[in-house]
Amino acid sequence: MPNDLQYYIIQYKPRLANQAYTEISGVITQYYTVRNLSPYTEYEFYVIGVNGLGRGPPSSAAIVTTGETGEWLVAKAFLVLS
Repeated sequence: MPNDLQYYIIQYKPRLANQAYTEISGVITQYYTVRNLSPYTEYEFYVIGVNGLGRGPPSSAAIVTTGETGEWLVAKAFLVLS
């Protein structure tokens, strides 16, 4: 069916940076860890669902601050409910 969810796209960038969003496409898992982020940095994340008709609207923004490791786990709850 064209309306069935196929995968997610995660878009992110440092919150105050004047730059394009980085995209991770083809996410099909319940959880996804975004790696290689700068430690102790505030990021803005969006999730977009994709089906046979194309991209849906972006989720509400999730503003998160990374810890020492510079990673952030995007959970299924955010992917589905946002």
